This record gives sequence, structure tokens and C-alpha cells, in this order.
Amino acid sequence: MNGLKRPLGHVCALIIIFTAALLPLSVTVNVNDGIKQVPDAAVLIKETGIENYSDAQGKAVFKDVKPGVYSITAVLGGFEKKELSLAVSNNTNVSITLIPVVMQARDVTVRAKRNKGSVTSQTTIRKEDLSRTTQSFMNDALKAVQAMPGVSTSGSTFDSRMYIQGGGVYEWLPTIDGTYVINPYRWGGNTSMFNPNTIESIDLYTAGYPASYAQCLSGVLDVKTLNPASEGWHGIFDLSSATMEGVLRGAFSSNVRMVASVRGTFYDWVAPLFVKNGSGIQFPYLWDGMLKLIFDVTPRDTITLLGMGSLEGMKWDLGINAGDNGGPPAGMSGNFFYRTINVIASAGYEHRFSDSNTIKAIAAFTPQITDLRTTGSGVTWLNDLSFTQYVLETGVDWHFGELTGHRFSSGLASYWFNAFGSIAMTNYWINELGQWTNNGTKTTFDKINDWLYGAAYAMDDITVVPGLIMQLGARGEYFLRTKEWIAEPRGGLKIEATSDLDIFLRGGLYAFYPFSMQMLEGNTGNPELKADKAIHGITGVDFANDIFTARVEGFYKHYYDIAESDTVDHFRNNGERNIYGGDIYLQKKSASNDWINGWVSYTYINGRERVTNRSPETPTATYEVADGFWFTPSYVREHTVSAILELTYRSNTVTPYFNWLEGWKISFDFRMLSGKPYTPVTNYIALYVPGFGTNYRFINGEYLSERTPWTQKLDLKITMPYSPFSFLSLFGINLKNSSYISLLNVYNHENIVDYYYYVNKSGDLTRTATKDFGFMVLGGFRTEW
Repeated sequence: MNGLKRPLGHVCALIIIFTAALLPLSVTVNVNDGIKQVPDAAVLIKETGIENYSDAQGKAVFKDVKPGVYSITAVLGGFEKKELSLAVSNNTNVSITLIPVVMQARDVTVRAKRNKGSVTSQTTIRKEDLSRTTQSFMNDALKAVQAMPGVSTSGSTFDSRMYIQGGGVYEWLPTIDGTYVINPYRWGGNTSMFNPNTIESIDLYTAGYPASYAQCLSGVLDVKTLNPASEGWHGIFDLSSATMEGVLRGAFSSNVRMVASVRGTFYDWVAPLFVKNGSGIQFPYLWDGMLKLIFDVTPRDTITLLGMGSLEGMKWDLGINAGDNGGPPAGMSGNFFYRTINVIASAGYEHRFSDSNTIKAIAAFTPQITDLRTTGSGVTWLNDLSFTQYVLETGVDWHFGELTGHRFSSGLASYWFNAFGSIAMTNYWINELGQWTNNGTKTTFDKINDWLYGAAYAMDDITVVPGLIMQLGARGEYFLRTKEWIAEPRGGLKIEATSDLDIFLRGGLYAFYPFSMQMLEGNTGNPELKADKAIHGITGVDFANDIFTARVEGFYKHYYDIAESDTVDHFRNNGERNIYGGDIYLQKKSASNDWINGWVSYTYINGRERVTNRSPETPTATYEVADGFWFTPSYVREHTVSAILELTYRSNTVTPYFNWLEGWKISFDFRMLSGKPYTPVTNYIALYVPGFGTNYRFINGEYLSERTPWTQKLDLKITMPYSPFSFLSLFGINLKNSSYISLLNVYNHENIVDYYYYVNKSGDLTRTATKDFGFMVLGGFRTEW
């Protein structure tokens, strides 16, 4: 009997071993850069052909892996490709450390993010790419976004306003760490709140974005702030032509980390010394900062506290003298004062049930306080505004990917908008009898507590068969003030033809409630005002491998129920807009020891808009365009071209006498835009008023029927691996230093941004161009430790 037990035991052992060899295992790849976890890295198991992307914690999980030896590759734009061999005999965890690539195209490397197993796609710009982006007077991440496909601008050097695929300047959604941003612009749009030195990554969505985003019509900019270092302390000091800033990040302990930054202008301290009567002038100034604290309560629970703030303003005090005869104050030309405070305060909580099953909650408070006084240069109006608005935001998002063939997400959100303040406006004009008419109005806002918005969404990416993904989703929204319910279906299809090639189709319905319009009218606004709406459709082909990215896409957007100004109702949902176009994007990705990299982007947009069913005009309230007339909006640029090329010198044996230039870079940045639509003035009427001279009333031609000339400019940037602190290496203090010289508009091309009209001394109607800056030389340096 014992003789039988022994062979039987061997047989059982062999069966157990054989069975274990057939059981599927899991492999978890942890991707990091030596300091922190790295999300969105493409991780491939070569022998199986399965590719996953690392999540927010830097983990890429492979299930159903059989025992064996595998080659694992991790790839991410801005890093060197990493490969390793791994023997799998049980559930395995392995770490891969990616090494950042030193050089990027104009210090901006952009990677088209391909979400394996999801229809959603976006263009991602990372921290390493933004931290040393060439700027003008102030570092601004939107300058990099403006070079992306689907995005157009005014063409001005100092203008951060952008327009996504034919949408208006405020029709795209800015978020920062999941928090809604009331206004991303500073200095009236000349720069933005997005400081590259405090940003981890930016995701740009154009048409057909997922149901998790709302309150926008044209696109989304999802900004993630800089993550703290997991150990040690790191810092940045950056000096540009107009600002200086510092960033500090590190860890107080193994579970408490921090990022802090402060930035401010310094040119405004010096400029008045070189201006006549400069004591009456406060040049535009801007100070901002950020404090971010992360508490890892447990390995699966994280609390994030974020605080951001800014103070901006200016004053041109040229004096006001009282007028007489019922006319406006005399000599009040060019007076302007404003001051704005912006604050973002948010608290977030994340619980990770597993690597693919997470829940996130957020609560945020974002106030904006503005004081403004302006007087017209044509002695025709005075404005005095004191205004506060704020948003209370709460939200919960759940991401669940543990079901095979599904990537499910859902969430709830609420926003409470409120405002209070006053606006005093005094308008002067000359009537047909040549007499001054003084119309003074003052509107006072009281708190309005019913501007409540609530929403819920659900979306699932379903793998129908390998290589065919179907996305089904919807978002429901409710506006308490108007008691409007909106159901917004969204979804699409994607064919993953190869590991590098996708063919996609996406679309949906999107809505945006014009809160600011209702706010400015206080309780006197149109109580029937509904949300603006847009229908999106986009299709294209996306190719991406380790070396190149290429994308071609076409889109169509139909906007309706657009809120337009009205003489009786203040605003009505009577606007309509049709947009169609396409874009092409070609990129050579950066890699270790490359000499050349860059990208080319081209966008074509055709757009027409009209307004119908308006209230009749009155003598004091008229419309610029006739009812039902189709026109091209002034922000639509038919053609937009961006081309970026960077050359980096590498030491070699062919040209050893130039090896002292190791690490030097020269970047070429070329931008070209077709003209802006504007309304020509065809004639004028002169009205003489005793004691005040002649006032001119212009007669316009066809609305937005003319175009300014094309704009184009080439900027060069030379970057050297030195700074004024490089000498510290002589004392054993090794820092990462760089200095740059930027040559803007190198061939001094005359770029016309707009036109304005006036009557000269001879009585001739004269058109004058508003021109962008010509050739300029700027510079700065940066030190990291």
C-alpha cells in the first residue's frame, strides 16, 4: 500500500505543478521617474502583444498572464524608452524607472495620448515640456496650447486668449485639479493663470469629449498641478524679462508632501522711472502663488488640499475735469483703473479599492473680486463697477475597470453660482438735434441663491471584439434658476487597426449656461434664458509609435440656443452657428541623443453665425447686424499653421572642435494665421456741438465682411546650459542651470491685428491699423536643485 502511495503522491504533485503552470497570473508594472510615479506611460508585454497605460499611481496591470519569461517595454514622450526581461512564476510586481530626455522641441514635447481600450483621446502636454517653454514677458502654459491642432488665436504676441475649433473665447472649459475655473485669463487675456512651473500636465480635448466634462461648448483644458517630490526637497528659481518666481516641493514625511510657489512682476517697479509724469501711473502688475498639500492617510487613501491666488491691476491717472452745458466731463480721455483678486481653494479625497477601481470626491470655493473704473477716450461714457462672484463646487467620480472588456465611469456634480455688487454707467451721446444726452444708470446686485446647477453622468467603453471599442454614455443636467433639464448623449467608436493605428468616430450633445450674462443683469435678466447648446461630430485617423505621431481629423459642430443681446429681454436664446473643418498634426518625438525634433500643425475652420427673432430696435438701442444675416464670427480664423523645430548639439567625433557646445539648443517657432473678420466704416456724419467741437457718427458697411491681412512671425530661441549661478559648481554646489535668449519676430514682419477708424484734420475718413510688436529681444535664466 505504501508503495502505491508514493507514486500516487508524485502524480498528485505533478498535477498540482502542471495546473499551477496553466493558471493565469497578474503582473503589475510600477512606472516612476526616480522621484514620483509616472502616469500614462505605454507599457507593452512583447510576447503577448498586450499594451496598457500606467494609471494615476503609475501602475499598469496585466491580468491572465501565463508563467514564462517576457520582455517588458515602457515608453512615454519626454523619456527614454526602457526595456527589461521578467520571469513570471507567480503574481509579480516590478518597477521601471524612466529617464527624462534632456531636450525637447522649443522645450515643449507634445504627445498624442492614445487610450488603449477607450474611444476618448486627447493631446497631452507634460510638466517636463512646459517647465522651460519660451515665453514673452511672463511664463504662460497657454502659449504652448495655442500651437496645438484645433486651436486658433488673435495672432498677437501678448494675447493668451484661444479659440477651440470655432468656439468663442469663453466657450471652452478650464479646470485645474478637477476644479472649475471662473476665468483663466489675467490682464484682460494678455496672459493666463497657468504657470508652467506649477503644472504637471495638460490634457486638451476638442470635439467629442467625454461625459465627465460639462459647462462648455467647444473644448476642455484639463490641467493637473505639479506633484510634490516623494522624498527630499527640490526647487526652481526662474527669472524672465518681466517676472521672477520660485517653486519649492518636497516631503515633510513619508506621507505628507508639499508644493509651494510664488510669482510676481518686477518691471512695474522700474518702468515709471522712464516715463514722463510716471508718478500717476501704475503699470499692469500681477502676483500669484500656489500651495498644495498631499496627505497619504493610508496606502489606499489620499487627501489633497489646494490653494491658489492672484492679485492683478493697473491705473492710468490722467485727471478728470468737470464739464458744463450738460455735456460729459471735459478732458477725461484715457482714465482707467482696475484691481482683481482671484482665489481657488479645494479639498479632494481619493480612495483606491484596487488599481482599476477608484473613487474621488472634491469640494471647492472659487471667488473673484473686481473693482473697475473706466472713462471713454471719446468723452462719451464713464463706468464704475464693483463686483464679486463665486462658485461653490462639489463632485464625486467613480472609475471602475475590473470587468473584462469594460472601462466604466460615473459621477455627480453640483455648482452654486452667486454674485453681488454694483455697476454705475453714465453714457453721453449727441442726438439728431446736436444736443448732448446724458443717460445715467446704476444696477445693484444682491445675492441670488438659486443659481444652482446639478449633474450626473455615466459612460462605458465596451470592447465589442478585440480591436473594436464602442463608447456609450450620457450626462443629465439641471438648472434650478430656469428649471431646465437637459439630457446629453455622448459616445463613439474606435477601431484599433494595429498597435499603432486607430480610426475613430465620436460625438455628442453639449450645453453651457451663460451665468455671467445673467449675473450682469442681476434680477432684471431674462428669466426664460436657457443653456447654449452644441452638437459635435468628429472622425479621424491617429498613428503613434515610439518615434512619430500623426493625426488627421475632420469635425462638424452645430451651435443653437446661443444667448444673444436683446433690446427688451437683455438676452435671448436666438443665436445659431455652424462650424466645420479639419486639422493635420505631424510630430517627431524626442529621444535620447536626438539632434532634431519638432512638429507641424495645420487647422482649417469654416464658420457662420446668425441671430433671429430679436426685439425691435430703439433710438438708443440698436443692433450691429441685421436679423437673420449669416456672418463669420470675428474670432474664426480660416487657416492656422504652426511649425516647431529644435536643433540640439551633441558631442561627436566628426566635429570635435564644436563639442564645447554640448547641450546648446536653437529653436525655431513659426506661426501663421489668416485674417480676422472686421466691419468696415464707409462714411460718417459730423455733428457740431457748441463748446465741445465736432462729434462724428460712423456709418458701417456690411457686418464683419472684410479681413485683415494674414499674420506670420518667426521666433528663435537659443538656450545655453549655464546661468549666473553656474560658478557655484567651483565650490561643489551642483545645480541644473540654463539661460536663454529669445528673438521674437526675427524678420520684423508687420502684423496687423485689427483696424480702427477716425476723421483726420482734413475731414477725411481714415483707417488705421493696430499692429503687433515688431522685432524684440528677450532673455532669462533658470536654476533647479
